[in-house]
Amino acid sequence: MDFLDYKVSPSAVGTVTDSTDEGSHMEAQPTTICDHLFGQGQFLEKAKTSPFYFITNCEDILKVAAVIDEMPLSLEDKYLFCISPVDMNDEISGQGLVQFAESYSKRGVVHLKEIFTPGTLQVPKSQIELMELESIHKVLDLYVWLSFRLEESFPDREVASAQKEMCNLLIEEFLERLGWQRPRARNLFKRPLWRPAFRS
Repeated sequence: MDFLDYKVSPSAVGTVTDSTDEGSHMEAQPTTICDHLFGQGQFLEKAKTSPFYFITNCEDILKVAAVIDEMPLSLEDKYLFCISPVDMNDEISGQGLVQFAESYSKRGVVHLKEIFTPGTLQVPKSQIELMELESIHKVLDLYVWLSFRLEESFPDREVASAQKEMCNLLIEEFLERLGWQRPRARNLFKRPLWRPAFRS
């Protein structure tokens, strides 16, 4: 279920009380995106699922939430950035998300040229350059993902997609120089699927 389709039930709304009311002894209401998503850390501890389901790893979501929490974004926008396909263990990828979120919060529009100059990609010459190119690919993939959800705010989807494909080609070229061979599609009809039991 998409976050934007989520509706709070009337019964749940009735249980919410402003913690600033005089004489109120209710616990403080959520103040951060982490509190809203995970109930001040209690959700992951108390949540239970049936044997057929499991709770996904929320580590990356919490990392993103901690980074963007102070930005002037709506709760929906913060949630969107939290569930975006970003690798927070990758420094370049994490920086890309922060720059996207900051630009979006300040101007409402994020142009790809703010963090990336098309036409500057090259075939890696070392393992370190290969890792940097892979990180750039992650940033471009993140931009494309956001562009499908905030189309007017991330208008350079075609450029990002083209540069992401360029990254793929350059990575493959580097690997081919090391002896890697592109997997060939198997011909499913090269051999007959069955043979007659008897021949005339």
